[in-house]
Amino acid sequence: MWSSEDGIGAWFTALSLHRILFLPTQITGYYVDYFSTHPPLFWAESKVTLGLLQSGLGMDAARLIGEDYIGRVGTVANSGWISTGYMNGGVLGILLYAVLIGWLYAFIDARADQIGRNFAVGVFIIPVVTLILSADLLTTLLTHGLGAVLVLSSLCARRPQPSVET
Repeated sequence: MWSSEDGIGAWFTALSLHRILFLPTQITGYYVDYFSTHPPLFWAESKVTLGLLQSGLGMDAARLIGEDYIGRVGTVANSGWISTGYMNGGVLGILLYAVLIGWLYAFIDARADQIGRNFAVGVFIIPVVTLILSADLLTTLLTHGLGAVLVLSSLCARRPQPSVET
């Protein structure tokens, strides 16, 4: 592990790698463990259902997972699309999210051909990483900027093609 002799850079790297690689996977395991023995929420915590469904948990699922598995009151265990897909619809929820995200990636790839790969990576990287590591698909689209970036990239003009003179 990290020691004071390694320096602040090594400490920051170890902390970052833990947050990026280990923690999301661990929290996904908590969601799968919990919702393997409890019924799916069917998007009861989402605004999409307009409050017509009740989760029956007594608190947000992220807080419940945080308190039950991490052991601290008030801990919110946000996780990415695999966890929330499983929480909302089991394996079918994951498959639904995977298809939607596949379409989303295909759209981003098509836009990247038109607006330039470097520009596309620059504008899409943060929302996509957020989707993968720490937020639900719908939340990322509506409140974390992915929807806005999709709309704005659609409004960008086509990249001019070089003319070929014969």
